[in-house]
Amino acid sequence: MNILLSCVGRRSYMVDYFKAALSKEHGKVIGTNSEGETTGMNACDVAYVVPPITDKNYIDVLLKIAIKEEVSMVVSLFDIDLPYLSKAKERFEEAGITVVVSSPEVIEIANDKYKTFEYLQSLNIKTPKTFCNYEEAKKELALNKLNYPLFVKPRWGMGSIGVYQADDQDGLEFYYKHVQKQIKNSYLSKLSSTNLDESVLIQESISGTEYGIDIFNNLEGEFVLSIEKEKLAMRSGETDGAIVIQNEHLSALSKQISQHLKHIGNLDVDVLFNGKEFYVLELNARFGGGFPFSYLAGANFPELLIKMVNKEDFYIPKIEIGAKSLKSIVPINKPISKNNTKGIILAGGTGTRLYPITESISKQLIPVYDKPMIFYPLSVLMLAGIKEVLIISTPEDIANYEKLLKDGSQWGMSIEYKVQPSPDGLAQAFILGETFIGKSNVCLILGDNIFYGPGFTPILKSAANLDEGAVVFGYKVKDPERFGVVEFDERENAISIEEKPLKPKSNFAITGLYFYDNDVIEIAKSVKPSLRGELEITAINEAYLKQNKLKVKLLGRGYAWLDTGTHKSLLSAGRFVQTIEERQGYKIACLEEIAYNNQWIGKEEVLEIAKKFSKNEYGKYLSELVE
Repeated sequence: MNILLSCVGRRSYMVDYFKAALSKEHGKVIGTNSEGETTGMNACDVAYVVPPITDKNYIDVLLKIAIKEEVSMVVSLFDIDLPYLSKAKERFEEAGITVVVSSPEVIEIANDKYKTFEYLQSLNIKTPKTFCNYEEAKKELALNKLNYPLFVKPRWGMGSIGVYQADDQDGLEFYYKHVQKQIKNSYLSKLSSTNLDESVLIQESISGTEYGIDIFNNLEGEFVLSIEKEKLAMRSGETDGAIVIQNEHLSALSKQISQHLKHIGNLDVDVLFNGKEFYVLELNARFGGGFPFSYLAGANFPELLIKMVNKEDFYIPKIEIGAKSLKSIVPINKPISKNNTKGIILAGGTGTRLYPITESISKQLIPVYDKPMIFYPLSVLMLAGIKEVLIISTPEDIANYEKLLKDGSQWGMSIEYKVQPSPDGLAQAFILGETFIGKSNVCLILGDNIFYGPGFTPILKSAANLDEGAVVFGYKVKDPERFGVVEFDERENAISIEEKPLKPKSNFAITGLYFYDNDVIEIAKSVKPSLRGELEITAINEAYLKQNKLKVKLLGRGYAWLDTGTHKSLLSAGRFVQTIEERQGYKIACLEEIAYNNQWIGKEEVLEIAKKFSKNEYGKYLSELVE
């Protein structure tokens, strides 16, 4: 028996699963894709580069390959060719080939996310409010029936177009037009050509714990099995870590969807629990990115499909509840973040702009609402998965930092300290920290920088796992002459960086967060003092830029990069944190919470720390976090 996997892309793990299932059959896995140089194609026994799915000959080419390779079963691994395969299902069956795909009606419900919303509503299943009409959404906002933030995304969940968070009317209008433009310039335009105005969705934002479900039906659309998983780590919408659970509400929801939808094969379902109710976010009529976690727990769906196509008896596999795993198919008995990056927080300087406050205390120890300022940059390193941190400060202040942060073991970390004899520039941090850095990569963050925004954690983890070069972050500002400024070409590639230019070439400032490979130590040593007499960080960034090894990631309108250098901006930062925490009920830069979510510390450690703060809201928050 041979199996054809279409749109195989980078899903080499799916190729491996089907190969393993075919081992007794002595069959082959044939892969097709519009691009040949992918990990999935490389893993296949035989690989064919085929025309784009929108090509009128796509199905003809696929069928010809299937007949030539004596294929018995076709399985698509991506959404976009599902409608084409579904409509051509009979043509394949006439050639004796089973296509594991649902009916065109089911595929449309899954692929068209507005139809998903309507379908779930028809079943009285909770789902976020969703609008495909901009004016309708504005009316709901005016009536206070809809509130910011809102998500803006394409109606069809494919095409490599992102999901954006709009925090106000200006953001909503900007991202709505931006997504429309992206759709118009992608293959999704073929799906939305009849009405571009209804191609963008505006969706209610709901916070909570995310879950994934694999609902498996047989070839007649009858329920076989469901696997529920709690997501432990995310990266750009993809699940990187998960634990298999048993939840009666999710199980009942799975059966309800299965029995009503009658899909074929696997259905990937995204669910969110807001603390009171479960909300279904998406349906995908294929193997989703979270399927490896089900497979590792015992859900060998590829083997079941083979038995079904061969009309053999099959068993319901026993699922290992509590199984934890990583996307890389490594058990999760280690932290999900496996990066080789150490962190440095530069907490020096005299803070003269904050006099008289800073005459007796280091600037980075000043409170920003309910926690010391240094907690905020430290939380960024922790969100990036960085456990080893060096604090660099003045001879007068270093002892106070050590008193506050100790050795970091209370958060499952290791924190060391280094004195900066004199403030000779940001690049000096890598020279002072050479022994600490060793052979690792390093992330430098300035001790007075505060970052906040949706989806920041996966961006940080990606930067912390860089193979070579440097990653820095750009942020649009009104007064770029105060910062290091980056200039871009028409493709948003960085082409120049200047330190505090009199005539800035753009409004994008480089923030105080930098990721570098180990070469940064030698580059820092080669930097000459500027006219200000400092070792400028811009000189390091320029060195990487000249080698074409500098990546600049832009933080859009949904992100906040807060300045705390003046009395007014310090107060504004505190008010910002207060507003977010009081409205959403979540704390920003809660180090215990991040350590707990990273699995660096357990419930007992969190409760022990909570006891110290039992008489205030912080202690109450920690207690509720784990109870």
